[in-house]
Amino acid sequence: MTDNNVVMFNGRIVKNAEKEVKNGVIFARFTVAVNRDVRMSDGSKSSVASFIDLTIFDKFAESMSPYILKGTQVSIVGHLKENKWTDEKGNHSKLGIVVEKMQLMGGKRKEADTSSSDSNSFEEPQVIAFENESPMPDEYNGFF
Repeated sequence: MTDNNVVMFNGRIVKNAEKEVKNGVIFARFTVAVNRDVRMSDGSKSSVASFIDLTIFDKFAESMSPYILKGTQVSIVGHLKENKWTDEKGNHSKLGIVVEKMQLMGGKRKEADTSSSDSNSFEEPQVIAFENESPMPDEYNGFF
């Protein structure tokens, strides 16, 4: 049986995309929070967030960056990529996700409305789907 490197999740963007160019390669980085409900030892429920770093490349980064805005709900399909580097403190590594497909599902948090008691209200979702058609750089170490 072969290994399979695919990740899929839904979450909310916690930081607008940061578009950059490095060694002639256009890329954008952003972070998504994924919440998970857990039962605490006292029996109460709590929500725990995981913060996931993502990277998109080339035309995908150029076309998507303006839409990757804090608070927007997204659905992500991608693959894991380990970034390794060495500095004066020694060897390091960081695991990130290279996005292959993304759906912007709307639902961005509404502006504060003082007449409403619901502080967690969201706009109606509008689904916009994107797929990366550009090949990944041969060596994209250092883009996370």
